[in-house]
Amino acid sequence: MTGAVAPPTVQSRRFLNEPGRAPASSLEAAARSHIVCLRAGSPKETAAAHERLRAAKVWTALRGDRIRVSPHLYSAPEDVERLLAALP
Repeated sequence: MTGAVAPPTVQSRRFLNEPGRAPASSLEAAARSHIVCLRAGSPKETAAAHERLRAAKVWTALRGDRIRVSPHLYSAPEDVERLLAALP
């Protein structure tokens, strides 16, 4: 089961290494989970990114100035690819 959830989390963390992107979740090993929060450069940019995700039918949650991504056991690598493709 862990293997099914781990790939989206790893891909999401790789996404965070791109310039202009910042994690809103702790990346410390002791605090990691399958839930990842992302933030763009400003709250307005984060809201726009969330709208792009909705348009791409990638279901996330906008929580203040953060996008909450919570891949599940049933999330496929293709789902994560859609998420990454919808973000700038």
